[in-house]
Amino acid sequence: MHHLGLPVADLDKAADFFQSLGIGTVSDEFIFDSDSKEDHEVFGKPTRMNCRVRFVQIGGIPVELIQPLEGESVHKDSLEEHGDGINHIAFVVDDLDTEREVLEKQGYPVVVSARHKGAEGGLAYFDTRERFGDLFLELLENPQHGAD
Repeated sequence: MHHLGLPVADLDKAADFFQSLGIGTVSDEFIFDSDSKEDHEVFGKPTRMNCRVRFVQIGGIPVELIQPLEGESVHKDSLEEHGDGINHIAFVVDDLDTEREVLEKQGYPVVVSARHKGAEGGLAYFDTRERFGDLFLELLENPQHGAD
Protein backbone atom coordinates (compact mmCIF):
# COMPACT_ATOMS: atom_id res chain seq x y z
CA MET A 1 0.00 0.00 0.00
CA HIS A 2 1.30 3.43 -0.91
CA HIS A 3 -1.30 5.75 0.68
CA LEU A 4 -4.93 6.52 1.51
CA GLY A 5 -6.40 9.43 -0.47
CA LEU A 6 -8.58 11.90 1.39
CA PRO A 7 -10.16 14.79 -0.56
CA VAL A 8 -10.73 17.82 1.64
CA ALA A 9 -12.49 21.14 1.12
CA ASP A 10 -9.75 23.08 2.97
CA LEU A 11 -6.22 21.70 2.94
CA ASP A 12 -4.97 24.06 5.64
CA LYS A 13 -7.75 23.17 8.08
CA ALA A 14 -7.29 19.45 7.42
CA ALA A 15 -3.51 19.66 7.99
CA ASP A 16 -4.08 21.70 11.16
CA PHE A 17 -6.54 19.09 12.40
CA PHE A 18 -4.04 16.24 12.02
CA GLN A 19 -1.28 18.32 13.58
CA SER A 20 -3.52 19.18 16.54
CA LEU A 21 -4.03 15.48 17.23
CA GLY A 22 -0.29 15.00 17.55
CA ILE A 23 -0.50 11.66 15.74
CA GLY A 24 1.24 12.41 12.47
CA THR A 25 3.81 14.39 10.57
CA VAL A 26 2.49 16.70 7.86
CA SER A 27 4.57 17.21 4.72
CA ASP A 28 5.12 20.38 2.77
CA GLU A 29 2.46 21.28 0.25
CA PHE A 30 2.84 20.64 -3.47
CA ILE A 31 0.57 21.20 -6.45
CA PHE A 32 -0.54 18.25 -8.56
CA ASP A 33 -1.07 19.67 -12.04
CA SER A 34 -2.28 17.43 -14.85
CA ASP A 35 -0.12 19.48 -17.24
CA SER A 36 2.85 17.68 -15.70
CA LYS A 37 1.40 14.41 -17.03
CA GLU A 38 0.72 12.95 -20.46
CA ASP A 39 -2.63 11.60 -21.56
CA HIS A 40 -4.46 12.70 -18.39
CA GLU A 41 -8.06 11.51 -18.64
CA VAL A 42 -11.03 11.47 -16.28
CA PHE A 43 -13.91 9.18 -17.24
CA GLY A 44 -12.32 8.68 -20.67
CA LYS A 45 -12.05 12.38 -21.55
CA PRO A 46 -8.86 14.46 -21.70
CA THR A 47 -9.07 16.72 -18.68
CA ARG A 48 -6.98 19.44 -17.14
CA MET A 49 -7.08 19.70 -13.36
CA ASN A 50 -4.94 20.68 -10.44
CA CYS A 51 -5.07 20.37 -6.70
CA ARG A 52 -3.17 21.22 -3.53
CA VAL A 53 -1.67 18.18 -1.81
CA ARG A 54 -0.04 17.41 1.53
CA PHE A 55 0.75 14.08 3.13
CA VAL A 56 0.17 13.15 6.74
CA GLN A 57 2.29 10.24 7.94
CA ILE A 58 0.32 8.43 10.66
CA GLY A 59 2.51 5.62 11.92
CA GLY A 60 3.21 3.54 8.85
CA ILE A 61 0.24 4.88 6.89
CA PRO A 62 0.61 7.87 4.57
CA VAL A 63 -2.63 9.83 4.11
CA GLU A 64 -2.81 12.08 1.06
CA LEU A 65 -4.84 15.24 1.71
CA ILE A 66 -6.16 16.59 -1.62
CA GLN A 67 -7.87 19.93 -2.14
CA PRO A 68 -9.17 20.23 -5.73
CA LEU A 69 -8.57 23.67 -7.21
CA GLU A 70 -9.82 23.49 -10.79
CA GLY A 71 -10.97 21.00 -13.38
CA GLU A 72 -12.92 17.78 -13.14
CA SER A 73 -11.70 15.01 -10.85
CA VAL A 74 -12.94 12.11 -8.79
CA HIS A 75 -11.74 14.06 -5.75
CA LYS A 76 -13.98 17.02 -6.56
CA ASP A 77 -16.92 14.69 -7.23
CA SER A 78 -16.33 12.90 -3.92
CA LEU A 79 -16.28 16.19 -2.01
CA GLU A 80 -19.49 17.37 -3.65
CA GLU A 81 -21.28 14.08 -2.96
CA HIS A 82 -19.92 13.15 0.49
CA GLY A 83 -17.75 15.93 1.93
CA ASP A 84 -14.27 15.27 3.32
CA GLY A 85 -13.37 11.60 3.51
CA ILE A 86 -11.30 8.75 2.14
CA ASN A 87 -12.00 8.09 -1.53
CA HIS A 88 -9.11 5.88 -2.65
CA ILE A 89 -6.47 3.39 -1.63
CA ALA A 90 -3.25 3.51 -3.67
CA PHE A 91 -0.81 0.69 -4.34
CA VAL A 92 2.51 0.70 -6.17
CA VAL A 93 2.86 -1.80 -9.01
CA ASP A 94 5.79 -2.79 -11.20
CA ASP A 95 3.82 -2.84 -14.47
CA LEU A 96 0.78 -0.57 -14.66
CA ASP A 97 -0.31 -1.81 -18.08
CA THR A 98 -0.39 -5.45 -16.98
CA GLU A 99 -2.25 -4.70 -13.75
CA ARG A 100 -4.68 -2.44 -15.59
CA GLU A 101 -5.53 -5.26 -17.97
CA VAL A 102 -6.14 -7.66 -15.06
CA LEU A 103 -8.49 -5.27 -13.24
CA GLU A 104 -10.39 -4.29 -16.38
CA LYS A 105 -10.97 -7.98 -17.18
CA GLN A 106 -12.42 -8.34 -13.67
CA GLY A 107 -14.94 -5.60 -14.46
CA TYR A 108 -13.26 -2.58 -12.85
CA PRO A 109 -13.08 0.20 -15.46
CA VAL A 110 -10.42 2.90 -15.40
CA VAL A 111 -11.88 6.28 -14.41
CA VAL A 112 -8.63 8.31 -14.20
CA SER A 113 -5.37 7.68 -16.01
CA ALA A 114 -2.14 9.52 -16.80
CA ARG A 115 1.46 8.89 -17.76
CA HIS A 116 4.53 10.66 -16.39
CA LYS A 117 6.18 13.09 -18.82
CA GLY A 118 9.75 12.06 -19.54
CA ALA A 119 9.70 9.05 -17.21
CA GLU A 120 8.33 5.54 -17.05
CA GLY A 121 5.10 4.87 -15.24
CA GLY A 122 1.94 6.68 -14.37
CA LEU A 123 -1.30 6.18 -12.54
CA ALA A 124 -4.75 4.71 -12.94
CA TYR A 125 -7.84 4.87 -10.75
CA PHE A 126 -10.32 2.00 -11.02
CA ASP A 127 -14.02 2.21 -10.30
CA THR A 128 -14.41 -0.23 -7.42
CA ARG A 129 -17.33 1.66 -5.87
CA GLU A 130 -19.85 -1.07 -6.63
CA ARG A 131 -17.76 -3.51 -4.62
CA PHE A 132 -16.37 -1.19 -1.90
CA GLY A 133 -18.86 1.64 -1.46
CA ASP A 134 -17.44 5.00 -2.46
CA LEU A 135 -13.86 3.80 -2.66
CA PHE A 136 -11.61 3.84 -5.74
CA LEU A 137 -8.47 1.78 -6.22
CA GLU A 138 -5.40 3.66 -7.49
CA LEU A 139 -2.38 1.93 -8.98
CA LEU A 140 0.92 3.77 -9.32
CA GLU A 141 3.96 2.81 -11.36
CA ASN A 142 7.03 4.83 -10.45
CA PRO A 143 5.24 7.35 -8.20
CA GLN A 144 6.51 10.93 -8.26
CA HIS A 145 6.32 13.48 -5.41
CA GLY A 146 5.44 10.56 -3.14
CA ALA A 147 2.09 10.27 -4.93
CA ASP A 148 0.19 11.02 -8.07
